[in-house]
Amino acid sequence: PVLKELREGAPVTHIPDMNLYLVTRYEDIVRVFQDRETFASLNSTSPFFPVCPEARKVLDSGFPRKPTFTNCDPPRHTQMRKAISQCLTPRRWAKSQPAVREYATGLVERLAKKPVADLVADLAYSLTAFAGFALLGFPSDDTDMLKEWCETRVLLTYGNLEPEKQVKAAHELTSFWNYVRDFVHRRMHEKADDLTSDLLELSAKSGDALTTE
Repeated sequence: PVLKELREGAPVTHIPDMNLYLVTRYEDIVRVFQDRETFASLNSTSPFFPVCPEARKVLDSGFPRKPTFTNCDPPRHTQMRKAISQCLTPRRWAKSQPAVREYATGLVERLAKKPVADLVADLAYSLTAFAGFALLGFPSDDTDMLKEWCETRVLLTYGNLEPEKQVKAAHELTSFWNYVRDFVHRRMHEKADDLTSDLLELSAKSGDALTTE
């Protein structure tokens, strides 16, 4: 009901507590994404609320923020997208399909045994997370840990955690960064049939378009 009311009466709404604008109509959201001259992606992954000093200290010491697709604008975004599109091919997606299909089968079998099921919690969220991790080549045994770290990142960025939970989230986020960094460096010496290895091979010959970090 609140969303319906906003769409009809105030499709662009200022939220004073966050000093942000909420855009609620699909057509307007598309216009925002397409108008690079007026709107930027720079703060799209910045926390909605200020991070407490203790958590900020943890992040500054172990989480070097780098521009990614979600918080990067042209021309940098265009360079990255062009480079990575060379690796995200139908062949690469097809390679990960057997593992994803097997994982999905297990989820559905467990779901079918429940008297009541939640399609998001029991299927959609787990499956999409696993599919992304499998594409990158992350070990399937790490899926639950990686999902938890992803949730932590979302809460720290878009939630309003109390200081103690912010510090815990900051430590988990640095653990996530270290995990990914170590995985990438391992793939530099032990190539595999996964997207990470493809990206590293591309990075070696793409100049500044795609760095190891």
